[in-house]
Amino acid sequence: MNKKTLTAAGSLLAAFLASNAALAGDNDVYSTSVDGEVNFGKGAADLSLNATTALSGDIDKDGVVFRAEGTLSIYLYNDIPTNIDATQWEGSALVGYQIVRDAISYAAYAGVDYQSFSLTPPDLSDPARGDRAGAKFVVDIETDREKSFYANLLGDYSTAFDTYFVRGRLGWKPGTGEVSNRIAVGPEVSAFGNLAFNAQRAGAFVYLPVQYDKHALGYLIAAAGYQWVQGVGGEAATPPATGGAEGAYATLSFSVSF
Repeated sequence: MNKKTLTAAGSLLAAFLASNAALAGDNDVYSTSVDGEVNFGKGAADLSLNATTALSGDIDKDGVVFRAEGTLSIYLYNDIPTNIDATQWEGSALVGYQIVRDAISYAAYAGVDYQSFSLTPPDLSDPARGDRAGAKFVVDIETDREKSFYANLLGDYSTAFDTYFVRGRLGWKPGTGEVSNRIAVGPEVSAFGNLAFNAQRAGAFVYLPVQYDKHALGYLIAAAGYQWVQGVGGEAATPPATGGAEGAYATLSFSVSF
């Protein structure tokens, strides 16, 4: 795909998002959701952003949805006796379908994924290096604000470097008043990896609903816990993990719908 094609596709997507956002602002209907997360692990940090928009102009109803994702990961690992500075870029474009029942959204996506790993100095023993494109699949199930609890199950798999991620969160909303305005707290567990490593996490999160203005609402989530990491085959003393080496982790997530 050449530069002109990428520019045209980006302009078309931007125009589509802008038109849907304008529709949402006029009618208090949310057509688009933007989600982001900053993640810190031992020797690693990453930033991910994704935007999801509904073809119908209402992201709270059944229908076709489009999703664009981007991630930047920076991490350090040891390939005795050398330290490797690594950077990963990932971008995905997907189309899916969403079903909303009883204030719970169920969405599944399929699309294309591109990943690029840069290792300094080069590490020929790391199977996750260079550039690859592949197919990507995503499943996302999440409760709406009016539920008396918060739950989210997110999973994805890409054929590029056999990359996978799955995370579950389940939180309770103590207190009184409107449940849509209550803070939720609870545990989270996750597993992720690629050709070079496998990792598991266990921790806790706090969910804070936010009303940005009359036409935009969302939430913030802060989470922390412990991470276990294994090199594939056990041959790596410090696995080349995009989420960091074994130890504590922390994440800050946000979501805004408009």
